Amino acid sequence: MPRSDNILCECCGVYMTRAHERSHRAVKDTPYSAQFQTPTTISSRVAAVLSISDGDSSSEDDKDSGSGIQRSISEVPLPTPNMSHNFDMDVIFESNSENDITQHNRSPSPETDLLSWHNKQVSDSEPEAVPITSTALSDEVLIDDDDEPCYPDWERFEYGEDGLSAWDKLGESYEREAALIGGKLSAYDRAICRAFSFKLQTHLTDKGYAKAPLAFQCNPPLPKIDALHARVAFLAGFKPERYDCCPNSCCCYTGPREPLKTCPHCLIPGPKKPIDIDSFLWPAIVEFIKLAHGVAAFDILESEMFALRAFLILVFSDIPAVSLLMCMKGHNGFSPCRMCKILGVRIPDSRVTTHYVPHDRSRHPDVKADRTAIKVYDMANLPMRSHTELLAQANEVQQAPTNAAADRLSRLYGIKGVPILSYLPSLKFPTSFPYDFMHLIWENLIKNMILHWTGDFKGLDEGSEAYTLPKGVWEAIGLAAATSGDTIPSAYGARVPNIAADSTTCNAEMWSFWTLYLGPVLLRRRFQRPKYFRHFVRLVQLLNICLQFEITKQEIEELRQGFIQWVKDYESIYYQFKPERVPTCPVTIHALLHIADSIEALGPVWCYWAFPMERYCGKLQPALRSRRFPYASLDQYVVEDAQLTQIKLTSNLAAELSLRILQKSVAGMFSHPSYPTCILLPPRLEERPPSNIINNICAALATRADVKITQVRPFVQRAEITQWGKVRRIDSDEGDTFRASSLMTVRDDSRNASFVRYEVFVDIHERHKRRKPKYELQTFYGELQHIFLAKFEEDSACRLLGLPNEEKDVIILAEIKSCVLDAEDSNLDSLDIHFYSKSGPTHIVDIKAVQCLVGRVRDGDRGWALIDRSGSLARAIALEDEE
Repeated sequence: MPRSDNILCECCGVYMTRAHERSHRAVKDTPYSAQFQTPTTISSRVAAVLSISDGDSSSEDDKDSGSGIQRSISEVPLPTPNMSHNFDMDVIFESNSENDITQHNRSPSPETDLLSWHNKQVSDSEPEAVPITSTALSDEVLIDDDDEPCYPDWERFEYGEDGLSAWDKLGESYEREAALIGGKLSAYDRAICRAFSFKLQTHLTDKGYAKAPLAFQCNPPLPKIDALHARVAFLAGFKPERYDCCPNSCCCYTGPREPLKTCPHCLIPGPKKPIDIDSFLWPAIVEFIKLAHGVAAFDILESEMFALRAFLILVFSDIPAVSLLMCMKGHNGFSPCRMCKILGVRIPDSRVTTHYVPHDRSRHPDVKADRTAIKVYDMANLPMRSHTELLAQANEVQQAPTNAAADRLSRLYGIKGVPILSYLPSLKFPTSFPYDFMHLIWENLIKNMILHWTGDFKGLDEGSEAYTLPKGVWEAIGLAAATSGDTIPSAYGARVPNIAADSTTCNAEMWSFWTLYLGPVLLRRRFQRPKYFRHFVRLVQLLNICLQFEITKQEIEELRQGFIQWVKDYESIYYQFKPERVPTCPVTIHALLHIADSIEALGPVWCYWAFPMERYCGKLQPALRSRRFPYASLDQYVVEDAQLTQIKLTSNLAAELSLRILQKSVAGMFSHPSYPTCILLPPRLEERPPSNIINNICAALATRADVKITQVRPFVQRAEITQWGKVRRIDSDEGDTFRASSLMTVRDDSRNASFVRYEVFVDIHERHKRRKPKYELQTFYGELQHIFLAKFEEDSACRLLGLPNEEKDVIILAEIKSCVLDAEDSNLDSLDIHFYSKSGPTHIVDIKAVQCLVGRVRDGDRGWALIDRSGSLARAIALEDEE
């Protein structure tokens, strides 16, 4: 019979004291911080101690947090050295065990080592704290010095200076032999891989694959589905590790939650975000620690083993997801920004609990009533968070003596506990968690700006300003955006729909294109006051700098000052410094001030934006074929995609298993060594051009060779000249395809790809016949009308035209109807948007002078706007003559 003063522990079903039962319950709620940590020295003996209180309260801000406040954790030396223990972490790097998260690869720095920070916080103020082990919560477990150590004996690894153990080096000869035969799959294995790739890319069901051998017979026949999976798994060389999770995605049964039979969080069934995100991250953290320590790999070029190390340095996603990973309150909290310590304010006299972050809140009644509150935040000198301070505050919240104290600190700091990602020393909080550019700009800022302009932003009117567009004007803008798809090449992306009729079909890529190219044209002269348009254009100019391939320090400073001024103007126009209009200042406006700092620390925004991940999620969507077992379908597709990727890499079969026709090999195409960057594509017209075009070709070749036209004309008359319908740039995998308008077939859904930008040398002294010619490279825009291929068989023609004989006398020419550009709009400086209302003379130039495709947008009844997405990367560079 149990003692009368003991109670039954709901975690393990054992009678124990009340203090022990409370400790076990805390480990069940927040198990990760209660795990043993590898000490900075092997001789020290530590155990996790939990401080538990009976208080149980939650703040209003926690309703949307998605996870509870973790309880206090500290580490103290074990007082009694003569008792047995049952903790065993057996060589974590040579097994698949995930019973603990170690910090062996962390330097014992107070700024980066969370364990050291914990050890410094030990105090005697918690008399009820009891030692807890990770494997036997119901027993008192202490350490006996005569027993084997409770931590791994790191000396048995015997790693050398190269990071490899003796065991790793024993396998070097095997790896060398395997590398010699690796990548040489048999014809049958390659057929199996092609069939597997076809099934995966087309999302073919198992029943559909079973019929494939009947429709596409081969010898020997393709294996059945089970044999196919088995062979592909063997060729890939790895197998997945499976983990169980709560059906409602509350937690994953990993690490200390692995023995659980039921979810400790589920109360009401239904879809929800993970409550215990750390349990899902546990396997990844273990893998990252292994990679940081180093895994044995074979260098096929040097033919030797080496320790491969990899480090997680960046984490990006939308604001709610990153807040969950960082154990922070998020964008609606009292301290909503993860980069700085700005505090939020609520709408006065309202029940809405959301906090907003205007930088000038001097008129807000709550701020006026608090003498200690900051009235105006200096945008150029914000109170930034640091790595050490953030983790110290996280531990302070986690070590709070009561739930009420934890809630109070959590609200003040905007932090709910110590994130499991803090165990990775390669991450620096909050620098390694930048605001994602895609979600911040295209999914939030631009949509909110449009809501302002249409008068639909959270029920607010335009106040003392006049930035709202009439309904008819906005409908015309939406229609113009939709019809512009006909005159913009498909290489620029998908068509932008009518955003005035239905903006829900717009994705981030479409919003990006609308903002950078369509918006500056369609919003021009639409607002009642020009300052609203200039404010929008200035945003576009700053975004263009952010999207550059390279950014200088001077441009970073321009971004910093530019966003500061833009946010100030935004608050002046839309917030108007009125407390009732604070909803116009969400954290997504404030976050613009941190873009320059993130670029300075991490690089251009395209290095870490969410577009690749969003595309990958779109790739996964067709894999959800089962409504009953969606997760199983998703897991299977992810594993099979990883297996196929591994085979592509190890066997050098990326091109073959992609099952795509390469652009460089098209039936009926023409290529030539003297034009390595382009190929000609059908349709092809053998009919000789009319005499007026022949005269223009003669003039162009005479100018090219700097000879008289009478010298060139006889050779042109005898040359073979054919017309082609398309030319494709092949200097990259995504090269533009230009279409000659004279041979282009117009369909209802066709998109015009015949307007180009080309650059040629022009004699700036052309009107002064007696002056020596001086050539200058100039940029032109126009419509590509004809593509000519001229072949000269005579050696004298090659010498006259300066063609090397070994390249067989071929010249590819483009006839372009130029556009006469209007005067530049000063409001659109640096946006590379030009306007024209009429056509100019016809130019015949070498096809190499054609740089890229351009799109056109109708500019009301005045003419057209030319948009160019290429930027500086597609600009010709004029080399100075050696003379």
